[in-house]
Amino acid sequence: MIKEFSLGQVLSVTTGRLLCGMDGIYDILNYMTGEDLMTHQLPRAIGQVKPYIYQQSPLLRMINESNLNEDTWQEWLNEQVELFGKSVLLRSIPKEKQDHKDPIEELKQMTNKPIIEVQK
Repeated sequence: MIKEFSLGQVLSVTTGRLLCGMDGIYDILNYMTGEDLMTHQLPRAIGQVKPYIYQQSPLLRMINESNLNEDTWQEWLNEQVELFGKSVLLRSIPKEKQDHKDPIEELKQMTNKPIIEVQK
């Protein structure tokens, strides 16, 4: 299955800068990974998804991020839309390559502490 995403969603993943709303981030990452991600899982998902985006849309590697900052991001994004179009069609990561992780177990691994401590 192929799904269409705004260029802002796609470039949010590839640049690591928020160029769309958080709902857009969850939409693309959940679709690409086949998971229902929690906030603490987003960095891992971005690392998984980014190579698949470039594999499917190699021209996006040519994007120059040097003028991208918090003051110019909207103008910068508009320029990229003019060059590359409003949206990108993407396939999800193949099921055999998806790395599903239990969100609670992943959080435990990230903190090396119990999530809930029982008081005695």
